[in-house]
Amino acid sequence: MNTLRVRIVAALFFTALSVELHAAARIWGNTSTDFNGTGTTSFNATLAAGDVAAFNSAPTTQPNLTAALSIAGVFFNATTATGYTLGSTGGFSLTLTGNSVTGTNGISDSSAAAIRSDATSGTNTVSANIILAPAGVG
Repeated sequence: MNTLRVRIVAALFFTALSVELHAAARIWGNTSTDFNGTGTTSFNATLAAGDVAAFNSAPTTQPNLTAALSIAGVFFNATTATGYTLGSTGGFSLTLTGNSVTGTNGISDSSAAAIRSDATSGTNTVSANIILAPAGVG
């Protein structure tokens, strides 16, 4: 019985650790409007739990949430990353689990702010439903 508990605890620990280790800043590719789709972020990667959606240039397309999604945060990481409207088709919610006060590193739950902007002028708008949750929820 104790061996089973140890195995379960170890499995949960390594599962949580692997999510944190695979988290990355995914750069918006400005090639599609589908925020959830492949090919809209760098490395042709779909956003996943623990990732940060990073916007590093002015928009040529506007991101649209097409299904519920849970990620660490949204980071407008350039002074020119303004003019975005993150919308939602169908009322889907974006759960943000980043819990850093500053979001300085910005690539995982523990180092990302839920929302951060380095823009020096202009505005960005999030019209999709937002849920602020602790890491591991969502």
